[in-house]
Formats: sequence, structure tokens, C-alpha cells
Amino acid sequence: MRKKIITLLLTLTIGATSWSFAAQNPCEKGMMNGMDKNACQEHMKKNMKDKSDMMNKKADDAKKDAQKKKDDAKDMKNDAQKKKDEANQKMKNHKY
Repeated sequence: MRKKIITLLLTLTIGATSWSFAAQNPCEKGMMNGMDKNACQEHMKKNMKDKSDMMNKKADDAKKDAQKKKDDAKDMKNDAQKKKDEANQKMKNHKY
């Protein structure tokens, strides 16, 4: 008897789990949770817009970081060139 109850519970758990994963459409999952189809679709649109906005912000931040690194590299190159020019000038002006 105990084995039958455990088997039944296990079967129900596996069945319910596979049934919930069977609904691939998020709106169908939402309808299973009591959300009507229109509300679910609006919710999905909002989530997609939020995700899109977040991805655009990350892309903008990455562009800004890349530009900053590029500008920093250019500044370092200019500083190195100035030091090189100064050293060359000192060598030209040096009297032996």
C-alpha cells in the first residue's frame, strides 16, 4: 500500500512537471497561472521592451568604455611622443 502511494505521488509529480514544461508559449504558461491571454501578451511586450532597453544601455556603455580606452591610448601615445621629442631636443642641445 505504501509503495502504491509513493508511486502515485511520484507519477503525479513527474506528470505535472512535464505538463508545465510542455507549454512552451509563455502566455500559455501565464494562462495556466490564471492570467488572461491579453494581459499576458502585454506583460510579454513590456518584458521584451525592458530587456531591449537594458541591452541597448549595455551596448552604449560598452561603446563609451571603448571610446574612453581609445582616447586614453591616444593620450599616452602623445605623451610618449612629447617625451621622445624633448629627449631628442636635449641631445641636440647638449654640448660635449
